[in-house]
Amino acid sequence: MEDLQCSFATLLSQFLEEITSEATEYLKEVPALKQLKFSHIQANEVRHRFSFSSVEEARAATFHLLHFCRLAKLGTEKQLEQLSAYLKAWESTDSYAQLLDEHTRLKELADRLLTSNKQLEQTVLEYQDLREQMRTAYHELGEKERQLRELDAAQEKSQEKIDELRGQTFALKCAVREKQQQLAAQKEVGSYVEALRSFAVCTRTRRQYESQVIRLTAEQRSVLEKLSFEKDSIIRGGAGSGKTLVLMKAYQNCLSQYPQRRCLLVTYTRTLVKYNQYLSNLLSDCQTDHTIMTVDALLLSLLQHFEPASELDGELLKNLLTPFATESIPLWLLEQEIEQFIFRHSISEEEYLESKVVRQGLKRRLGKQQRKAIYAIKHEVLQQMRTLGRYSFTSVAVRLLEHLERERVSSLMFDNLFVDEVQDLGRAALSVLKKLTRKSMMLSCDAQQRLYLKGLPLSQSGIVIGRQSYRLLTNHRNTIPIEQLDQRYCGQRTLPSAFRDGPPPNLIPCKSRKHVLDELVRQLTFYRTVLSYEFENICILTPSKQDFPAILQQVKQSGMEINEMLCPSFSFTEEQGIRLSTIHSAKGVEFPLVLLCLTRQPSNLSGYEKAEQDEILKNLVHVGITRSSEQLVVLVNTQDIHPAYEHLMRCFVSEQEPGQTH
Repeated sequence: MEDLQCSFATLLSQFLEEITSEATEYLKEVPALKQLKFSHIQANEVRHRFSFSSVEEARAATFHLLHFCRLAKLGTEKQLEQLSAYLKAWESTDSYAQLLDEHTRLKELADRLLTSNKQLEQTVLEYQDLREQMRTAYHELGEKERQLRELDAAQEKSQEKIDELRGQTFALKCAVREKQQQLAAQKEVGSYVEALRSFAVCTRTRRQYESQVIRLTAEQRSVLEKLSFEKDSIIRGGAGSGKTLVLMKAYQNCLSQYPQRRCLLVTYTRTLVKYNQYLSNLLSDCQTDHTIMTVDALLLSLLQHFEPASELDGELLKNLLTPFATESIPLWLLEQEIEQFIFRHSISEEEYLESKVVRQGLKRRLGKQQRKAIYAIKHEVLQQMRTLGRYSFTSVAVRLLEHLERERVSSLMFDNLFVDEVQDLGRAALSVLKKLTRKSMMLSCDAQQRLYLKGLPLSQSGIVIGRQSYRLLTNHRNTIPIEQLDQRYCGQRTLPSAFRDGPPPNLIPCKSRKHVLDELVRQLTFYRTVLSYEFENICILTPSKQDFPAILQQVKQSGMEINEMLCPSFSFTEEQGIRLSTIHSAKGVEFPLVLLCLTRQPSNLSGYEKAEQDEILKNLVHVGITRSSEQLVVLVNTQDIHPAYEHLMRCFVSEQEPGQTH
């Protein structure tokens, strides 16, 4: 009987805790089920107050109920299939225009309320706290009334105890009435909270459906159907267009159509490897052992076939080059020239000395004698690496090419290779991958997300695309306001490709790094408390790992769980608190709520020309902006601000009405 006094949210939490503690594997229904409490609130508003409920909110409620029934083992399989059919029917009949109408209605309500009271957001947390106080008082009142009924029914009554309980009950009734009056006085704040929450449901649930069933759009299916497993091909598209999804689906199609073939999918970062494996499991509706790895890991494993004891050493090149550094050829220039240009693109001596390959973006122009000296140093350093059996990251591909020129090992060959984020790979790595491919390579690319020096034409790596180039145009990830901000920032004058409306991105200028940290915690508290974002749906992005210690300490001290995505034990299938990542490592990944902390610029751009630095940093900010599928908060440290960040702040100002702030 006592349990009946618990709130729905408490009972749901207990249910989730019970099923997850008993589960032997990850339950993919759990993230969606956590939103059931909002569907419960909305359903009560409809039942008891005849409130309006949008089609999207009704769809969300059905979606959450379906997962609850499956986890709780309620209903027959036939009944659950019928419930699923309702969802599919909605999916097939809902147009983008209908969705846009619903989003626009909510956006107008939120904007109108915010305009009428510029300080509204500052009182939202107080309003939420007041609602919690009322709920607590209400449940305490229910408990006192239950105790009073039991005493009245008892044979041996204690009048003193009854009088005491009646006094407490009266006091609680007064407290509840007082809280109700206070809430009624803040009706406008309540409307604003519910509008924001409904808006989050409308945008988030659409993404939940796509994440659960990985439903390809007509545009993506059209590209998928044209892809060939016998010819090299490339999928191009902007952020959120679904390049990775189409590539993943093509990879799985190849495995199912040609089970005898040896296939592999590679990408640039370890984070994206984990995310692609997560997508692969969702596509397969079960855990898979499909091979997905980073390019660096693949190249090292291939080199170890020829040199079993070989290993990567990130500090080796700097140590080997130090004795060769001079005033005219400093250490930073040697590192940049040899690692990022000669090794990365496997530049021959003739190409280098005769300037047959343009050194795009590198800061210092070099004379022929300097080039000759640098190339001789490269020869000496590579020989030392061979002797030590330890290599820098880009030299592994160069060493592999030497082995493959002498011996082509059939056991190392792949029939089909699938390469994600190919814009960040050099000629050396691509040449190795091509030499080890029997049938075809399938690539995905977005030049606007390039975070390194410009690459060389794919044809120089032996990859022949011809007419097998396909482009995805629609942005399925970002909302229209986020895409519009990104287009202003990147200077694009193209028609918007996003179709979902959403709340405007939020800019928060900060006077210092400490101010950034304080505002970061305040924003996390707001979105966690008001909109009830789950921790795993929140990501903090920063240009440099140097900010990690301070962010980790500040967030943990506030009582919130946070973990680094770069941590080897991190997994997208498990709940591990708020996500923290560099912008670079978040490429290809998305989150409903992104907090972009721009406190400093990356430290690895010093050797580039200013124009190249600006372009790479602009691309980095573009990547950060476009990781968000719902809400974007940008925090900028104005104390030591980079021009690229100043430009972003101006893009916010240019969109605002006179006197309006975000």
